[in-house]
Amino acid sequence: MNNQIKVNKIARVFGSKLCQIGIKMLQSAFHIDPKIVTNLELQAQVKAKISLNSLTLVDGKYYLENWEIWKQIIETDWTDQKKYLTDRYDCDNFAYSFAARMSEIYGLNAGIIQGWVYDKDTGKQISGHFWNVILTKEGKLYFYEPMNDNYIEARTNVVMGKWRYQCATARFI
Repeated sequence: MNNQIKVNKIARVFGSKLCQIGIKMLQSAFHIDPKIVTNLELQAQVKAKISLNSLTLVDGKYYLENWEIWKQIIETDWTDQKKYLTDRYDCDNFAYSFAARMSEIYGLNAGIIQGWVYDKDTGKQISGHFWNVILTKEGKLYFYEPMNDNYIEARTNVVMGKWRYQCATARFI
């Protein structure tokens, strides 16, 4: 085995171990004490707050945390630091990455919304878009933009930054 192959193997093993250690450090840095709700409870709470064409729930139980903990997690999460790459790592990848990471590291559930964004001033449709939705222990629902860490309590006609958000479908994984 040549030296470069040996170095690459060491780098892969070391990098993987660093990721595992980092996850354990993050887990120990938060006191996660989730409220567990059924899919029917989650469905009722989400549908009471926002209008959707469809809501897909793939699990029987969902794990929710209070908003103060979520804000701390968002502050330390690195999803927003990824580089936007059209059709390679764009809005859907940001939203799914955030939701998967929350489940993997903290055992919490965040949803993914597919919809549209419009220019808040002109009303002109910009594009289809994906972002996250977070239901808290307190029963509040937040929209979260994983590309820039903006968030706002969910409601009809939400504006974050220069965009107005319109929901179509949501999926909790």
